[in-house]
Amino acid sequence: MAIGFGLAAIAVIALMLLAVAVFLWMLGRGLLGNGERAMLATERLAWAAVAVFVGTAVIGAIVDLTSPEVTMELPVMNVWPLPLPDVQVEAGDATVRSAGMALAQMTLEGVSTAARALWAAGQALSLLLPATVALLVALALREVRTGAPFSRVMLRMTTVSAAAILVAGMGAPILRGISGSMASHEALSLGGASWTGYPDEWMPMDQLPEPTVFVQWDFWPIGVAAGLLVLGAILRMGRRLQKDTEGLV
Repeated sequence: MAIGFGLAAIAVIALMLLAVAVFLWMLGRGLLGNGERAMLATERLAWAAVAVFVGTAVIGAIVDLTSPEVTMELPVMNVWPLPLPDVQVEAGDATVRSAGMALAQMTLEGVSTAARALWAAGQALSLLLPATVALLVALALREVRTGAPFSRVMLRMTTVSAAAILVAGMGAPILRGISGSMASHEALSLGGASWTGYPDEWMPMDQLPEPTVFVQWDFWPIGVAAGLLVLGAILRMGRRLQKDTEGLV
């Protein structure tokens, strides 16, 4: 089921890219006619993008919560194991002396419900980011076409978009980091080990990845949200100037 969903997602993305390419080609060749037709075509494309991103987020969350297996990014320590005793390996010119933490994509079975739910929420928030941007573009084009670029709808949508991008942009990696760290300890923690025929100083853990915790904190949503709030302030100023001009007329 997960593989089928992945192929479907790739097909949807490919169709979207093809639609964008065709639109740009038609715009460059002047096949869309006047500016209003071009804006209408762009608006419809933006609405289609909103539907695709929201639909993909919903379907992806359902798959992550119900599929027997789930593919997640897990933080892993000891990503470059120590050499085995009495084993000689022909390496390259550079020598690895130590290795830190890495993110590994793993397909897991038997992950806890809490880790699945947090991962599904993080993935859904990641897809709601471009959906928010596409929705803002669609509404802006609609208001411009109707001759109301400074409408209350645009003012509210700009503020809502700033809040949505701030929450989703910062929340998505945090949720994925928490769920990935939980799954890392669930999948990679060792309950016990036994071995014979190896030196006393050698441990099986030297050859196995170890669980760890890694939660990413992104700051770029703060800048984007601040930019949208500034845009909202400009729209409010434009709305006041428009009212003043209408009053003079």
